[in-house]
This record gives sequence, C-alpha cells and structure tokens, in this order.
Amino acid sequence: MTTILAATDFSEGGNHAVFYAAALAHAAGANLMLLHAYKAQNSSVTLFKGINEVLEQDAKSGLEGLKEAVLQQYPQLTVAAHAAFGEAPAVVGHLVKEVEAALVVTGTRGKSLLDTLFFGSTSSQLCKDCQTPLLLVPPKATFVAAGQLSYATALREAPNDALLAQFAQYAQWWRSQWRLVHVYGDDCSLSPQQEQHFQAWKTALQLSPENSRMLYRDDILEGLFEHLESERPLVLAIHRHHYGLLERFFVPSVGEALARKVKVPLLVLPPQ
Repeated sequence: MTTILAATDFSEGGNHAVFYAAALAHAAGANLMLLHAYKAQNSSVTLFKGINEVLEQDAKSGLEGLKEAVLQQYPQLTVAAHAAFGEAPAVVGHLVKEVEAALVVTGTRGKSLLDTLFFGSTSSQLCKDCQTPLLLVPPKATFVAAGQLSYATALREAPNDALLAQFAQYAQWWRSQWRLVHVYGDDCSLSPQQEQHFQAWKTALQLSPENSRMLYRDDILEGLFEHLESERPLVLAIHRHHYGLLERFFVPSVGEALARKVKVPLLVLPPQ
C-alpha cells in the first residue's frame, strides 16, 4: 500500500502539515508515517550526559501524542511513527527509501525565531535533495478534495508514462483535474522543443484550452502569483531541474519564493 511520510519538528506549522498529510492519506487510501528528527542544536548541550536519550524520549512522546490525535480524527487510518537522531534532510532521505514513501509532506514554517533559518536548513534542503515528491504545506492550508491542480512547467519535460502515472495518481488523491501553465518573458522565449512539449502535455492530460495557458510576463514569479490568484488551485506543482552550477539558484529564486508566499501547498517534483 502507498505510504505518505509526514515530517514535523513539533512546531505549529509542522504539526499542521501532519494533519494535512493525514487528510490526504485518508482520501488516498494510503498509510501515514510520522517522522521527527532530533539533534542538539547547541554543541554545548551535548556535554550533558544522556542528552540524546532525553531528546529521543521527547521525540517519541511527541510522536505518540500526534499519532493519537490523528487517529481520533481518522480512526481507520494506518499510522506509524518514527523518531531518529540526525539532520532532518538525511533522516528523511533514509526513511523514504526504507518505507518506499510515495510522498513527503512537511510545513513551510518551523520552530526557528526566523522563518529563514528553518527554511534554509530543512525545507530548502529537502527541495534541493529529496528524490521523492515533496509537498510543502503553508500554515493555513487545509486539505480540500474536488477542484483544480496546477502544474507550472518550464516545458523541459515531455510527458512520459512514469510522469503521467504520477499525475493521474495525484488527480485521484485530490479528486481533481489538472491545469497547465507556462510563464515566459523576454529572456526565455519559447523554443520549438518547448512548444512541442506544451502540445504534448495538453494532449496527454486531455486539457481544454482554458485549462492550458501560456502567460507572457516580465517576471515569472509575478505570472505564477497571478495564475494562483485567478485560478485558485488546490495545489501548485513544479519540477526541480538540473541546471549545473545554476541549479543552486533555481529553488531559492522560484521554489523558495513560492513556498514563502503562496497560500496553497507546493508540490516539488524531483528531476526525471
């Protein structure tokens, strides 16, 4: 059976993402795995004897409390919990392989006094490295089924069987249909290959003209926010790409900016 992995730091935003993941797992008929990675943030703390044991105990206690709360709301859901010592991105990567998770869910805001500290150290790292689709859930986002899912594409990928199966699965989970949007400007005019990919996606997803749009805007983010404001999708999906040296700039400039400002969950798909 499909497993959805929900990672939390026990902050309000992290736990909110857990309940979003629980609602999604319930709708998808999937199992839910809760995860908390613990590690002393201050090196001086590690001088105290048994600190790791204390952190582990607190982690397990927190996860059990979350598990009970989730089961009260979704009693038929199969929920497991896992606490592990280490940096969150590495722990997530290991557990994803172990349980063969189909999706990782986490919040966009954590415990840090400054959101940038959390996003930079955890969510941003997952965006860059996670080899499984990653769903970033904003603090006030609630799971809703039946609507539209938007795929904002750079048209670097042509539809293939694996991608189409993935998109069909998400459409089933959210009981929704897909919209396709491509935003371009003066510095990124369409190539013949991109035009071919756009038409191929339209055909593969059986999209009507109103559900497949190209937007010309001076700023790509401005165009995406305009699309979100006008179309109100339940989820915005983007692909992470390999850009060589430029790759480090892609997620901070697009993915991170979106995750900070959008009010809908952001689905980050790994490179093909």
